[in-house]
Amino acid sequence: MKTQQTTISEVRLVYRTKVKASERLQVKCSKDAFDIFMENWNLDSTEHIEEFKLLLMNRSNSVLGILAVSKGGLSGQK
Repeated sequence: MKTQQTTISEVRLVYRTKVKASERLQVKCSKDAFDIFMENWNLDSTEHIEEFKLLLMNRSNSVLGILAVSKGGLSGQK
């Protein structure tokens, strides 16, 4: 029996912060998270384009960043 060999490339995700741990925003309640999202949202397009974003935090609820997962309108994703 012949064996087939497949070569697959490795993908690596690296996170390097430019913000000191002492300077990171901290989420203490849902209003804090809302305020952080609103600062990073384009309010001129919220009625026309649907966006899905993640607020990335560490175990002490310090904000590591915001990831834009998808963006689209009525006709589909962009």
